[in-house]
Amino acid sequence: MLAEANLVLCMESGHAEALRAEFPDHAAKVFMLSQMVNNRRFNISDPYGGPRDGYEQMVTQVTDLIEKGLPRIIELAGGKGG
Repeated sequence: MLAEANLVLCMESGHAEALRAEFPDHAAKVFMLSQMVNNRRFNISDPYGGPRDGYEQMVTQVTDLIEKGLPRIIELAGGKGG
């Protein structure tokens, strides 16, 4: 799957680092989702097993990063954008 992907976005640095280490030939297409906005790197908390508001906060954060980072996501994925 990684070989077929143009872009891989991770929510946690550990996941991104593990993918880069395990698949060095594809390391250049692995990024943190947070990097799509101002190239900042931070983890997005996994609310698994926690209260509902943790899930809501995570969804809000991911939605915001995707909306604000969409031009860069499209660029890195090889799309033309709009």
